[in-house]
Amino acid sequence: MALQNVKADLQQQQKCCNCHQINTWRILLRNCSHMICIFCGIEYIREWIQEKDKCRIKCPKKSCRIRIHENDIKALLDSENRALDIFLPQPQREWLQFKHDKDVIGYALGAPKYAKQCPLCMKEIIKTVKYQKNFYAKVDGCNFVRCSNLRCNQWFCFCCGDPVQSWQHFSQGGQCRVSWDDVYKLTYLLRFIVFSDACTNFLLIPIAWLAIWIFLPLFVLIGFPYFSLRGILKLQFAAAIPLAILASPFIFATSIILFFGTFLTAFPLYVFYIIISVIKCIPPATHIFKVMDYAAKAAGVFGFGNWKQILMDSRDARFELEVEKMQIEYEKSEQIPTIERNEQQQLEYEAAELAREARQNRAVGAAQCAGGAVDIGRVLKKGAHNYEVVRKGEIQKVQFLGINDIKVNDAQAVAENIKLKGKAGKVVKLAAIV
Repeated sequence: MALQNVKADLQQQQKCCNCHQINTWRILLRNCSHMICIFCGIEYIREWIQEKDKCRIKCPKKSCRIRIHENDIKALLDSENRALDIFLPQPQREWLQFKHDKDVIGYALGAPKYAKQCPLCMKEIIKTVKYQKNFYAKVDGCNFVRCSNLRCNQWFCFCCGDPVQSWQHFSQGGQCRVSWDDVYKLTYLLRFIVFSDACTNFLLIPIAWLAIWIFLPLFVLIGFPYFSLRGILKLQFAAAIPLAILASPFIFATSIILFFGTFLTAFPLYVFYIIISVIKCIPPATHIFKVMDYAAKAAGVFGFGNWKQILMDSRDARFELEVEKMQIEYEKSEQIPTIERNEQQQLEYEAAELAREARQNRAVGAAQCAGGAVDIGRVLKKGAHNYEVVRKGEIQKVQFLGINDIKVNDAQAVAENIKLKGKAGKVVKLAAIV
């Protein structure tokens, strides 16, 4: 109990490392044990989060390189602590905490190069903070991605971050290119038809006929107006519903035209499926597919069977190294420059020396003048807190005191008394000159 009281007394005596006040509500930073008042702490964190866009916040003391613990940041920005409203309103603290969490996630995933945000959520169309600004890490080989938020489901390009609706975006040139994994996923049905057995293909001919000649036209007839009207309603502005009603006749007319157009597309698709199935029944073609199968098994013996997974693992390892290098660069940018840190340390050293000299030169001896006994320290407070001035007897050089104002009869006694901090109790006679 006594030890806790001692610790409490020590904390009460510690000043804020920013404003150097002790009569304020303060918090002890757990990583570096520096004390900071609530007002300075909230303002300091707000500056680093809102203006500097930093997720790793260092101690407010310039000479300290230790970063503030995440729990200390949460304590200063606690939205449920209504007592903090006098320092910063609760909505602003909640927003700062949200932005800080977002910056931390972006730092961990390597944003903005290796992590993107959904463009629809980022525009804050979805107002709920829980579903706002979802982050997506870079998956190598995948540039056509979709927001996993069920209230959004927006497709967007990972290269430029713009919302896209189809693969046509990647055919317009520029930096946006379809990645190998996108092509691999897109050609799933084609790979199934090519690499499946000939017997399987012939058994699936009735299903292929139904899918191409019936389900595909019906999907276009029903799906085109459904997704078109859904896209208009997702705009979420006042005129969305009237616009959807006005556009409905044109959308349904277009869907009927596309319905009959799918039959023109269905014919070559069905012919292609039949040709592939027939070719796979020809013995030479069968041998070719067998050779490909044997080659895949031989590659598996030497550890290259799952080549796609091996390629992804190697690129993931390279991605982690690049993110680590990026984080090191971020840490260098957050550190205080050596020159500035040395200047701060020099200023603190000079301030400590001045304080020590002031304590050493404080005169506590007694003096006598026309008005009676006075403390020599009260006279010297006007500027005579200088040991060398008193020792040399040059009291007239002190500010506000001249040779015609005061006369030191025994300067050496004053100097000795200062050295002993007044313990000798020597009396120095001062004579006022009238």
